[in-house]
Amino acid sequence: MKRTADISDFLQPLRDKPYQAYLSNALQVADVLDWVLQQLGKSEVWQTSFSISEEFIRRLFFIEKSGLVTKFNLVLDHKATNKTLKLWAFITQVINTTYLADNHSKVLLVRSQKGEVVSIITSQNLTRGNRCESAVVTTDLDIFRTLHAQIQDLITNHSVPLNELFVILGIPAEVLRSDIADRTTEVSQRYLRGKAASKVKLHHQEMMLAQVGSPLAIENAHRNLLDMEDDE
Repeated sequence: MKRTADISDFLQPLRDKPYQAYLSNALQVADVLDWVLQQLGKSEVWQTSFSISEEFIRRLFFIEKSGLVTKFNLVLDHKATNKTLKLWAFITQVINTTYLADNHSKVLLVRSQKGEVVSIITSQNLTRGNRCESAVVTTDLDIFRTLHAQIQDLITNHSVPLNELFVILGIPAEVLRSDIADRTTEVSQRYLRGKAASKVKLHHQEMMLAQVGSPLAIENAHRNLLDMEDDE
């Protein structure tokens, strides 16, 4: 879900412009989240969306590797449950808490450990698309407080945690764990595909850093090659 243009072509630094907007097919939600975190530092994140894709979760996995996300709270629409359940194993490995509700909003809230806040109201779901999408980005504290209170109300009073959904459906947790352990199940295969894709991207990043002289990356790349020989 890498962006196809420089984000500075569409957005100015948060400290320079408290209210801004864009309409483009070049930016994805993950691009904007990464951009915000680079400016705010360690932060808690709240995200609402109708649906989510594996591609976004992969991107979020690498964003979280930076250590800038202290907690990620996600709200999805219950009508997208079938798609969400297929991604369950991957979601639970990357996202701290996921809730299902009657939701069609697409809101991204970020609050740093220093108390700085950003609110983003966007037209885009957490899925990859090549259509034009729009968003409004603001550091206005009142807007953040209003949206945060409403999202918290949605979570507390009008949603079901994803992990509790399996209890409601009568699926024991041990069955879910067993499905992941059983390499023949669809749940396990999706989980392993996501994990493998993440490893390939990480190895690629290490090779790029090794080529420009990073001592740690050179050591990691060498270790990866030895692991590959062992696997053979």
